[in-house]
Amino acid sequence: MSDDKDIRERFWTDLSSSPFLMVGLQGSHAHSVPMTAQLDKDADHCFWFYTSRDNRLAPGGPAMAQFAAKDHYLFACINGTLVPETDEAVIDRYWSKQIEAWYPGGRQDPNLLMLRF
Repeated sequence: MSDDKDIRERFWTDLSSSPFLMVGLQGSHAHSVPMTAQLDKDADHCFWFYTSRDNRLAPGGPAMAQFAAKDHYLFACINGTLVPETDEAVIDRYWSKQIEAWYPGGRQDPNLLMLRF
């Protein structure tokens, strides 16, 4: 990889094929948790996670995410901020049967929380 653009493109390509990261809050002594990123090809600067309001990531704030590509040619540690996503259109955009399986109350489950990283 010759420059930052190449690395960035490789990261997004690899993350698209395996959108799993370990995410933890900075300054916390709690272990990172595995999360599945919801990606938007037009939003190459952020991604989203569905979680629950009682998850250790729910308070949001400064966070770190670690990623290992399936082929192990790319490893990344990403610094960012977790913030609640309040845009209903974004929450609905990524909703799927697979996500719904985690929430007994479906899309309107009061414990549902979406975080933007």
